[in-house]
Amino acid sequence: MVIRSQRMASPFSVDPNADPPCGVATRQPGNRSNAFDGPANRSAPPQSTARQNAATGIAPLSPVRVEPAVARASRTVFDARLEALAASVSGLASWHVSVVDNAHVFIDRLVDAAVIELSIGPSGGMGGFPLFIAIDLDAHPDLGIAAYPERDAVCAHREASESVALRQAVSGILLEPLVKCLDRFGLCSPSVVSITRPRPVDRAGDWRDQPAVELTLALDERRVACAISLPMRGYDIVDALLRTQPTPRKPAMSIPGALIIGARPLAVDTLNVLEAGDVLLRGLFPHFNATLLSTGTRATESLRAVAAWGARGHVRLHAAVQVDVRSFVISKELSMSEEVDQASAGLGVVTTDEPTRIGELELPVQFEIDTVSLPIDQLSALEPGYVIELPVAVTDARLRLVVHGQTVGYGELVAVGEHLGVRIIRMAHRHGTVQ
Repeated sequence: MVIRSQRMASPFSVDPNADPPCGVATRQPGNRSNAFDGPANRSAPPQSTARQNAATGIAPLSPVRVEPAVARASRTVFDARLEALAASVSGLASWHVSVVDNAHVFIDRLVDAAVIELSIGPSGGMGGFPLFIAIDLDAHPDLGIAAYPERDAVCAHREASESVALRQAVSGILLEPLVKCLDRFGLCSPSVVSITRPRPVDRAGDWRDQPAVELTLALDERRVACAISLPMRGYDIVDALLRTQPTPRKPAMSIPGALIIGARPLAVDTLNVLEAGDVLLRGLFPHFNATLLSTGTRATESLRAVAAWGARGHVRLHAAVQVDVRSFVISKELSMSEEVDQASAGLGVVTTDEPTRIGELELPVQFEIDTVSLPIDQLSALEPGYVIELPVAVTDARLRLVVHGQTVGYGELVAVGEHLGVRIIRMAHRHGTVQ
């Protein structure tokens, strides 16, 4: 659907309670409008004066947010090279990871919560960082002997240095397999600092404003569930380790990316009459509506779209994604696909005596947002859960209207009542008709 701008203080008005017609609404005398849906031209019923007075205009958009720290952590956690590294661990049967804002929710649902603190890097060195692992001692009772304070202690009291040293020695022995595993991963000089039962009042200190990685794995026929927290420089060090992993040699070439948020056929005549200020409705995917964008939904209910890398009009790498304000998350496995038109598929072409009307020819129009170019080796490492930050917010992004790989116009997202549309900024055929 296209809404023609009135070029006044209020560009246009739309009844939010009425279904918008699928076609073109052009300016007409009085309160009448014409609608075009496909080749046929049908007149839309006149709108009442009351509905015109109650109509709403274009509203600003406010999608949900993914915190920058969570996006940063996800780029490390969902790197395919990390999975290849984990596969080298002896006895590891399966594992599942997710990134959350912090570990409070995980800790609060544990029966006997404890936090293992490890030190990575040389003692007192600039490259060192702490690593915190939250576990349930109810599932790992053998570690309870090294945890401080005792589970039934009314309050924490200062232990003698001999007792602290003994607990540290015991925890070092019990966690020796974990330390060896971290050492095999390439982390420098891992060592156990302590195992503590954090009091609720103390739990905010080490986890505040810091994302956590929830990890569930089956190791040596034993299920392990934990939450891991480390500072941002820790993720940088892990990334450096991943870069040392062997990967197939590929040319250093960046592949352009796009975020496809809608697609629909439009007649040549429709494209030819589009002008700056017109608004296209019902061209975006169903999840893209103004209600979803303005109510601040949870990340699991984000707007769904398709990310693509490659040249328009050719085979491209596609992935189903969930879109947030300045990023999108890959939600399914990536695939290579190409749209094949019916003519090249060998379908028969029916001929008639009717005169040919080129203006009725429908063209597949895709609505795309330019994202970021990624190197080929990084594309091969993408996994579901990987977060890619957008250069600009979705609400501020310029959309391309793409037909068979060619850009025929530009637009921007606008909200019209409960519907989301694309307002035309510029059409390429202003200097001539669509070819």
